[in-house]
Amino acid sequence: MSEQQELAAVISLLSSNDELRQIVSDCMRKIEKLETAHSKTAATGKKLERTVDHLSTSVAKISKLIGDSSAQGASQTTIEERISELQLKARQSATRFRNIEHALQRHIRRSSLEVKNLCPREDQSVFDVFLVFVNSVLRVAVDDSDIDDVRLLGRSDEKDHRPRPVLITFTCYRTRAQVYQVRYVTFNAVLLFKNSS
Repeated sequence: MSEQQELAAVISLLSSNDELRQIVSDCMRKIEKLETAHSKTAATGKKLERTVDHLSTSVAKISKLIGDSSAQGASQTTIEERISELQLKARQSATRFRNIEHALQRHIRRSSLEVKNLCPREDQSVFDVFLVFVNSVLRVAVDDSDIDDVRLLGRSDEKDHRPRPVLITFTCYRTRAQVYQVRYVTFNAVLLFKNSS
């Protein structure tokens, strides 16, 4: 292969890497937007619940104060209509909240792997040990930009000396799939991979 062909291949790989980083950053922005919308929806739902409770209390008080049955029926009807409108809005907000939460959970499940028996030493983090294992043993090219989050699962138990499982969330599904596919290549490896779902 000539130097020009090698240079063209390197330039092509660099541009592909830039495109992948752009896709990852776009996905991260979308996730941040989903999380913001999720928190706003939760706050709105709580406000609506408090408003509905307050209105229910107000309806009961108004019903006691008004002695005229015709006036009572007319005012109660408008208040009940308002309450039903607020209840409908609360249900809609709750539905939107569940949809956002479901989309976020689906993204996390799709881009994550659960790893068992990962034993870091005191001078190394779980993140570093996982990168070394994947790059040297599984021979999958993964760097720190390919991993979005590393989270220990469960609680540490003094009686049980086994290491805690780790949830690795990758920035893109393709990297996660590569790591998951080659897990059987090193059958004697102590690590056990499992889909996070």
